[in-house]
Amino acid sequence: MTPPGGEAMPLRYARLLLKPRTAALLMLAVVILLGAGIVYVLVERPPLTLGIYFFYPGTGAQTVAEMLVVAFLYAIGVVGLLMTYEAPKYRHNRQQLGAILMTGLLLMVISALLPDSRLHLEVELLRVEFQGAMCYSGSDSRTLPPAKSGEIGVWRNFLRFIRRPGLKALYGPPSSFKTSLMLTCLEAQGGEAAYIGLGKHVFCRYSGRGVDVFHAVSFRDAVSILLDLAAEGQRGWKVIVYDGFGSEYMPLYCGMRERSVMQAALFVVSILRFIATKISASVLVVTTETHRGRPLFYNVLGKRVDFFVRTSLAEGFVKASVLTPQLLEEHAYLIPLDSIRKHEEVCTGEPPHQIGFSGSLH
Repeated sequence: MTPPGGEAMPLRYARLLLKPRTAALLMLAVVILLGAGIVYVLVERPPLTLGIYFFYPGTGAQTVAEMLVVAFLYAIGVVGLLMTYEAPKYRHNRQQLGAILMTGLLLMVISALLPDSRLHLEVELLRVEFQGAMCYSGSDSRTLPPAKSGEIGVWRNFLRFIRRPGLKALYGPPSSFKTSLMLTCLEAQGGEAAYIGLGKHVFCRYSGRGVDVFHAVSFRDAVSILLDLAAEGQRGWKVIVYDGFGSEYMPLYCGMRERSVMQAALFVVSILRFIATKISASVLVVTTETHRGRPLFYNVLGKRVDFFVRTSLAEGFVKASVLTPQLLEEHAYLIPLDSIRKHEEVCTGEPPHQIGFSGSLH
């Protein structure tokens, strides 16, 4: 409310603080910082896709309000520059500039209250895939399978990626070693790991090896376990595998509408992401691939995961392709099947063909 003979207090403070030249320098600094942030996002994710990742999951703005804040900051920067270096008429618009600034600050407060309202917007300019001795690019047919020494490096790099904190989803066609690969990763973790899913008959062989096993055969079991883990939050787990995502929701279609089933799946994914954030762990959701080549419940997973990993077989190797939430391939790892089988044999003391790692587990 404007007092008689005066102007509103916020605009008065804005008028005092935002002198034309000061506003120009301040907003120029904001533009430089935003540009540096974009460059940081690009450099932080090699092998990378060159593009503008303003609203990339896990980096940059993650809410609709934050998107508007970015737009307002750029608008303020442009207005400030015009006030200083362009026509003199812009120098008398400090009240409008103050109003824009106050609106941007209000949106910042709103963005802090809406951490899960995501807007994924990617403007891709150029896709460049880098290759190294430890990384295989599926788009380059000239890349040869790694040597024996390189196989160890590929496996270590894949484990390093799997251990990176955040929520990831692993999917693939049947018999593509999804569950076997995740079990091997858990065993290689050497403790501080947890498994939630249907494969208890396999994981009973890992008792006493530092891997906690939770048997979830229904949606009610899964929700009960996850709520207990989210409320506790005292475990020192670094890697958590949630196996069989989607299978527990299929019976719900008998008595519930599709929208309700999707909300149930979204609820579970939200809890998993909360756990990953709370204890700074890597949470891996294992699911199957639909006939469209997408993960089961992609509309739910695509709004929450940081990466997708698709597994497929390729002549003695398991190809693990790392995909963005939009299912664009960034890079891939060629993991020898021998590495998985050796870990299985070490874990159980039995030949791999006697273990339950068959097509029955996806």
